[in-house]
Amino acid sequence: MLHISEDNPSMLSVEPIASGRLIPDWLVTDLIINPNTNKLIIYPSENARRACLAKLSEHISSIDTSKHLTLKRLFSSLFLDLRLPNVMDNDSLLFSLVHQTMARWANAGKFPLMFTAAEGRKWSEFKTERLLQLHEELSELKSPWNWDNDPGVKEFRSLILQLEKRTKKTHPHLMKQHLYEKLLTCDEIPFTLKGLSGVIVLDHSPEFSEMDRELLNLVSKIIPIHQLCNTGSFRLGFHGAYIQDVEWSTEKTLPIWLPAHELSPEVDELEWKSDAGVEKATTWHRISLERKEHHISSTIELVTDYLTTTQGSIIIVDAAADKNQNFWAARLNDLGLLCNLHSNRLREQSSIAGLLNALNMGEGLESWSFNKLRRLVENTSFPVKFSQLSKLTHPMFPDWKPIPHLDILQNISLNFHVLGGPGALERWTYTLSIAKPPLGSDEELMKQRYEETQWWLANVVRIWAPLCHESSELSKREHFGCSSAVKLPLTEPVKDGTEWLNIIFQALDLAKLAGHEAKFSRAIPALQMVYEEHHRILRELNQLEFDLPADFDKFIKHILRIIDKTELPSGRTESQDIAILTPEQAFGMEADLVILSGLDAESWSMKAPKVPWLDTESRLKLGILNQDIEIRKARHHLKHLLNAAKVVVILDTTSDDAAGPCAPLAEFLQYQKNIQQFQSMKKIPSFVKSENYHVDNSDRPWDLSTSHKTELRGWLTPRPFSMTMSTQGAIGNRSGDRGRDAIQRAGLKLVNNQEANRAPISLTNLAKAHEFEIYNDRLKRQPSHKTIKRGEYLAWESRNFMVSVDNLTLRPSQSQAEMVTTDSKSWPHLGKKGSRSNSPAIDPRPLPPFDSGSTIFQSVIGQTSQNLNQKFWSASRIQSWLRCPRGAWLEKHLLANQPEDSTEDIDSRTRGLLVHEVLGHILQQHGLTVGGQTTSLPVPISQGKLDTIEKLWHTSLKFIEQNAPWLARKNAVAHHRCRDMLGIDSKTWQQHLAGEIILQPIGRIGRMLEAELALT
Repeated sequence: MLHISEDNPSMLSVEPIASGRLIPDWLVTDLIINPNTNKLIIYPSENARRACLAKLSEHISSIDTSKHLTLKRLFSSLFLDLRLPNVMDNDSLLFSLVHQTMARWANAGKFPLMFTAAEGRKWSEFKTERLLQLHEELSELKSPWNWDNDPGVKEFRSLILQLEKRTKKTHPHLMKQHLYEKLLTCDEIPFTLKGLSGVIVLDHSPEFSEMDRELLNLVSKIIPIHQLCNTGSFRLGFHGAYIQDVEWSTEKTLPIWLPAHELSPEVDELEWKSDAGVEKATTWHRISLERKEHHISSTIELVTDYLTTTQGSIIIVDAAADKNQNFWAARLNDLGLLCNLHSNRLREQSSIAGLLNALNMGEGLESWSFNKLRRLVENTSFPVKFSQLSKLTHPMFPDWKPIPHLDILQNISLNFHVLGGPGALERWTYTLSIAKPPLGSDEELMKQRYEETQWWLANVVRIWAPLCHESSELSKREHFGCSSAVKLPLTEPVKDGTEWLNIIFQALDLAKLAGHEAKFSRAIPALQMVYEEHHRILRELNQLEFDLPADFDKFIKHILRIIDKTELPSGRTESQDIAILTPEQAFGMEADLVILSGLDAESWSMKAPKVPWLDTESRLKLGILNQDIEIRKARHHLKHLLNAAKVVVILDTTSDDAAGPCAPLAEFLQYQKNIQQFQSMKKIPSFVKSENYHVDNSDRPWDLSTSHKTELRGWLTPRPFSMTMSTQGAIGNRSGDRGRDAIQRAGLKLVNNQEANRAPISLTNLAKAHEFEIYNDRLKRQPSHKTIKRGEYLAWESRNFMVSVDNLTLRPSQSQAEMVTTDSKSWPHLGKKGSRSNSPAIDPRPLPPFDSGSTIFQSVIGQTSQNLNQKFWSASRIQSWLRCPRGAWLEKHLLANQPEDSTEDIDSRTRGLLVHEVLGHILQQHGLTVGGQTTSLPVPISQGKLDTIEKLWHTSLKFIEQNAPWLARKNAVAHHRCRDMLGIDSKTWQQHLAGEIILQPIGRIGRMLEAELALT
């Protein structure tokens, strides 16, 4: 019968092992010879475990993976063996359970140092998160702990224990504690350890947590543990983590259950090179980077050369691999390689971004803004199409359907100044309910488009009722068409968040979503996971009788929690011979080539993660003051990587003042200088082709740079772009193997009058490249008064060769206007040359288009045979063509313009349009048809129905009241625009609207009306 106590002796032994080789040859041989081994191997990481299993599978057809574990896997197996309650997943469900329980306890006064129960105060998720972080850190300590400044973590422990009883499961923070207590009382050997002769713990980086050490100590009382540990200074981190500080094993004290083998020396001759590196004949090669941003392109150049000359495995070490995963994936795809970096976070999936926009439509200062509505309608990564709305039938016009028209929404946003924020949805619905077609438009078509947009928004309000208080209130209203004035049929208001989520997912156009997503995209699986997690959590909360997140902010936070705490399964699409890893992930792995790419100080920070409430003093009292743990781990990882391959290439950012090498790498480089071995790292790797750094190759990707004139040979340095001097002047050179690099090289050769090595993508591109030079040449050679004699006239035919009219006198001064031009023999002309200035010219615009003789060039400069069927030209449209013809062509004809955003101030076009429409309304009241045929019998305003200034003023104010609601708002913008338009402040305008005062004709509108009345 098994009986374990803390006083029982441990069966522990420690053996030195060289850094750079996780599993010694003798152990690999033993595992191959004895595939059904009775030894349990503990790896430092999952990556190291997978790499070892892959290596063994080359020699063994069947491997018992239960004999190859990590510490986490070992503890989980023992936990199951002892029949302890299942461990809960650390997901959004667990957080919901903990947070709801903590909120109840806080309201009951059980966290007095963090929360005071008062009316209107709520326990926030932020406080729950902070206590969870603190408890997770302290759970690695052997309980109980003594801490005078405890903010409430002991109460939190009691809360978790109570939650465990209620759920009949184990909280992940307490798994090790429960396992430790169970091992002390178990009366039989756990199944995982039965039949084993011993456990071999491979080298781990400093250091084991207190609970890990205690658990391994208990395991060593059941079965022998033999630890393989790197040698070196423990204080600096070269020494591996140990369970107990015991003497090194010798050939005599080596456990008998291990195969006989030669022991490694206890001390390395060199601080950074181990016996494993010596045995592999590891060579170190330093590449100098002038900018840290060059490390990815430089690494890809190395990988390209290596794969074209050698077959072998490659490990690229980038401390910021997660941050740079998109860059790595794109560059490896160019080589036809699959990147092992995949973002498992839901928030980084494109479809989740669209879901978040829909979820937060009514949240924040941008709630219900035009931008959010546009993203809801146009989002290709989250295409929502409410097909159920098409079943609604308009009571008067059956062919009208509730569909959004973005141009209508944009015009209303600009013209009626409908911005996002509180009350925005109310302003949208009101403005659409009174919207009328603008003057001069196709009235019937615009009436339909306005009402269809209003109808669509009214249904959206009902769908979003459980997510937004404003939409919940507005969903109770009835809506009448702005054009038909009939009651619009609407869907039933959505009851809760779950129904909303179901409707949104039913409305997703999955075919369109799949068509827009890239290969291996996980946009659809991400949405599926959110949906499934939500319904699973609802079932669990319902069974445990916890509150369900039904609507409003509770539901939104619930979905956000799922997104933040749920990860997609790791992808299986990756290349076998190349991996991009962080130093911690790469620890324990070996390869033929290791490239230390992103080890600058910015990418690999040595700062320890911060834990709430655990300052230096508190850590000291708790016995966990370990401020140098990160740099110790980093030294341990770096030494392993420096000895993990035959060839190690180091990309050094010392030359970049903004981002030098990280501390361990800087120490290594300085050590090499101290032992006079720094210059030996200048040797260029054998797989790098000589033509790639030879000076005769103008497009070479590498250069040999020297920091001192006395150096005979330079360091290999990336050369992405450079300038060289020739007889023709400065010539640009571009390196790189990507398609874009080849295209840029061809372009540079054309610019430099050299022979291009590839055809251009299109002749239009060449025309565009020379357009500026041709324009400048024409500008220099265009006719001017400088080429004629005094008293002569610049001929009207000269306009055919003009580019600009800046040199002509189109706005003459008084003296220029008085110049005598009656002696001109031809008219029109472009001005007479005088002694000091030139006479006025007849405006030659529009200038005739330039005929270059090239059809392609003509298409570039905008000449076309297509007719411009624009019925009405507004002042702003004409202004845009006068300001920049090309910009107007792109914006007005090709519609190649960016969507306009509403600003806090009223757009100048909106103010001008209001004045324009006030005048149009008056003319309609006068009896004219705006946009119709020109009348043959014009009647002055003073002789019509509105024959007095009072009638004109009253009619104008009524129109402004209906069409400019933004003037009645109580903000600075309304105040200034009331001053501008009506000559009063916003308070006075509000008094007028309330009927308290009568306004007199003043301001811009008043002056316009007086001018109209004066016309005869």
